[in-house]
Amino acid sequence: MDEGLVDMACRRVLTAKFKLGLFENPYPRKEMLPNVFRTERTQELCKENALKSLVLLKNDGILPLKKDVKRILVVGPHADSVRQLFGGYTWPAIAEMYADFSSGAMAGTDTAEAVSTASVDAERPYYSGSKLKCELPEVEARTRGGAPQSKSVFEALHEKYPDAEVVCLHGYNYTGDDRSELEELYEKAAGADVVIATVGGKYGWGATVTTGETMDAAHIGLPGIQEEIVGRLAKINDRLVVLHFDGRPCSSRNAQEKAAAILECWNPGMLGGYAIADVLCGDYNPGGKLPVTVAATSSQIPIYYNHENGSSYSRGAYMVDGYTDVDSAPLYYFGYGLSYTTFEYGNAGISAKEVKGSDSMTVSVDVTNIGDMAGDEVVQIYVRDVASSIARPVKQLVGFRRVSLEPGETKTVALTFRVSQLAFLDYEMNWKVEAGDMVAEVAATSNDVKAELAFKITEDALVEGKSRGFYAR
Repeated sequence: MDEGLVDMACRRVLTAKFKLGLFENPYPRKEMLPNVFRTERTQELCKENALKSLVLLKNDGILPLKKDVKRILVVGPHADSVRQLFGGYTWPAIAEMYADFSSGAMAGTDTAEAVSTASVDAERPYYSGSKLKCELPEVEARTRGGAPQSKSVFEALHEKYPDAEVVCLHGYNYTGDDRSELEELYEKAAGADVVIATVGGKYGWGATVTTGETMDAAHIGLPGIQEEIVGRLAKINDRLVVLHFDGRPCSSRNAQEKAAAILECWNPGMLGGYAIADVLCGDYNPGGKLPVTVAATSSQIPIYYNHENGSSYSRGAYMVDGYTDVDSAPLYYFGYGLSYTTFEYGNAGISAKEVKGSDSMTVSVDVTNIGDMAGDEVVQIYVRDVASSIARPVKQLVGFRRVSLEPGETKTVALTFRVSQLAFLDYEMNWKVEAGDMVAEVAATSNDVKAELAFKITEDALVEGKSRGFYAR
């Protein structure tokens, strides 16, 4: 490489830093942070992001909760925690890591402080039956101090239902096998009108987390004894709502089969407690869809919607019934998510029956909210290659659109994509748009296809990889 190119890149970086004043003032002024991050607009965005990220995985009709519910029991390690609202690459997780030093001193930190903290850390106990150390007592207080706008799920529900008896009980940890509080938990669950069980692990850094960078788990189910607890709670009280938190999806058979409702919360952020409460009480209709395929068992991994023909859970005649002991289908399909209302698809159309590699095409469909509550639907467009020269995915997502609909309202969703988006690497490693029969699928979920629209690519074409289509508009 020409040394002049390196100099040019370096000069651009240094120029940008100079213009920003970083040589004179390299560190941010902390007193300015609230003016940047704690504005009315940022609060609105935090709430909107949290609301739109929530995915309703199951609902037997218990949600939304009735306004006149009298006794609500909120249980689990995430129930009254603000720290658990935040994921690994966030300020609370980083602050906890620096306070913890479970993994040893980090570059750039004071050595004496690191050694001192590490020696204290060595004396901290482990969660019973776990390889993880107990969380530092100040973690929750520190997070709340840094995020004063945040409320836990329990606190937010308490505000939503001021006339109800809203009780919070820790009950069990996010890891380990401590059963010391279970008797009290089961006793109180029996007398509640609804039990809201928070489950899942803890996403972050260091020796106190179940999920995070360098932190791997062999099992994909709920950590610790949570699978057992969910099953027992469902037997005691059939009005069980499961809230799942973590950086990974909810691969829980017990929850899927026995709970009355499941809400995938992920790590919803600063205003996540309020967002979850809004969904539970019906002030907001969840419309999120899964951005991953959720495995039912670890043997299915890797599992994803666009697996190649003849593989994974679409093996056809080779293995019709899946494994010999379990079904090969995922627990939840890519693009899946429920709503408190119902949507109807109709009048699906395609702009052309024959196209070339240089063309664009549009797929459209009418979506109607036929329920009695406003809600969001995510319209998804997939393309399936009927026959190809090399093994291709069973389908390929080319675009999607989230639309908000009032009861009885209809909107036409039209997605336009370039045919070059369907290009693939051939045997000579060229990006190739191959002639042949294709099918565009209009879907609500990767496995819930509402309409199939056939079209044909009339001739082969080679395209430039970096300038090919990537997503529909």
